[in-house]
Amino acid sequence: MRRNAVSLLVMAGLFVLILTLGFFQSAQGAEFVADMVMKSPQGTFTGKVWVKGNKMRQEMNMMGMKHISIIRNDKKLVWNLMPQQRAYMEMAARPGQNFTTEEELKEQGRLKYLGTEKVSGYKCKKYRLIPKDPSAPESVMWIANKLKYPIKVVSSGPMGEMEIILKNIKRKKVSDSLFEVPAGYEKMTMPMMMPGMRGQ
Repeated sequence: MRRNAVSLLVMAGLFVLILTLGFFQSAQGAEFVADMVMKSPQGTFTGKVWVKGNKMRQEMNMMGMKHISIIRNDKKLVWNLMPQQRAYMEMAARPGQNFTTEEELKEQGRLKYLGTEKVSGYKCKKYRLIPKDPSAPESVMWIANKLKYPIKVVSSGPMGEMEIILKNIKRKKVSDSLFEVPAGYEKMTMPMMMPGMRGQ
């Protein structure tokens, strides 16, 4: 249980960092697969992303373990999968993070257009978002015109600066099965972690 609890905490911290990108999805965005590089104060990590409209799957290897998140904006849910334990945790998507248009972004704070830049071969509109919520990080986003999706995000907050960039983007059909919890996975809750943590 102790090892499982540590794994869960590491994964939870990781997803807090990388979900910023996922919640900026556009429901009208293209289907694609891409490599993901995340740079943070904790280090540089690589992974893969699958996007289909308002659904996204992220996989990343960290500390020798595989971490998977499935973001279902249509259900306003996030599933964090733990393949090693054949288990998953379910979290509600926080209100105000499901931005899909420039108008919705403006409702969350001050949005400044910074011009256009090319990222990973795609022409992007660059924006700076200063949230109304003082606890939310300030972000700069590069939204690809053809994908209607941010392929680069740089956020600055109390934990330091984090950069996420998508590379080797391939527009292709993505299977719906990638956005479902696999059969046989047990649902876990945060309280189940506490006994193991108390034993640290």
